[in-house]
Amino acid sequence: MTALDQRHLAAVAALGVPVPQYDRTALAPRMLHVGVGGFHRAHMAVYTDEAAAEGGDWGIRGVGLLDADRRMADVLRSQDDLYTVIERDRDGSRPRVIGSIVDFALVAGDQDAFSARVADPEVAILSLTITEGGYSLATRNPTIEAIVSALDARRRAGAAPLTILSCDNLPGNGDTARKAITAVAEGRSADLRSFVESSCTFPNSMVDRITPQTKEEDVGWLRDTVGLEDGWPVVCETFRQWVVEDRFAAGRPRWEDVGVLFTDRVHDWELYKLRMLNASHS
Repeated sequence: MTALDQRHLAAVAALGVPVPQYDRTALAPRMLHVGVGGFHRAHMAVYTDEAAAEGGDWGIRGVGLLDADRRMADVLRSQDDLYTVIERDRDGSRPRVIGSIVDFALVAGDQDAFSARVADPEVAILSLTITEGGYSLATRNPTIEAIVSALDARRRAGAAPLTILSCDNLPGNGDTARKAITAVAEGRSADLRSFVESSCTFPNSMVDRITPQTKEEDVGWLRDTVGLEDGWPVVCETFRQWVVEDRFAAGRPRWEDVGVLFTDRVHDWELYKLRMLNASHS
């Protein structure tokens, strides 16, 4: 049995599993992602891994705001932040190791630690996968409140521009994130609202990849059939799609080199997904 970590990557490759060939230590963690779950690890992190394989140097630093993120923190820490994506279709299952996540910090209950990471001037993108309900302000929203407090720390630290990139599967996700964050910021101070409006961008995007919850059988298949021990692999379909508005305040990876479509007509692609992809699935 081969353990999944940086030290054993050559042994993992010997099992026939593709592994990162780039130098992970050379990746700069310019992206901070809130909500490192199955979809993020099967979608944005995969595109970023492939961009790194093409010579890019952007890496992802994950951050967990909830106590429920503790298990993810433990698994990623034990595996040097490496994990396996298992693409599955009628022809079988194909595992590969993803290396674009270079750090994960559990900051549940520690606003100062989260704010320090968001205020880091090296961070250019704050990306989110917090589910559709994660943007609701019908009641007090601790996640949005934490993000706004962190943005205030960034403002006070020098107000470096920042892209806030929602990767949640809902129409107008960037607009939704902007409205929620701006509303809470407005309740804090005029200066904070001004910073959000003038220095932060919120690109809309259309995301798609079916990513069911990982089951114990998936962990067992990887262990017993492939010979690889991974505490939390991700299983997904082979199809994936990401359509994004190219409105980034402080740079971004060259995701277009690995299949991401940049356009100012994301809404058209949302209609395509709702009327063609989703309808055919139904």
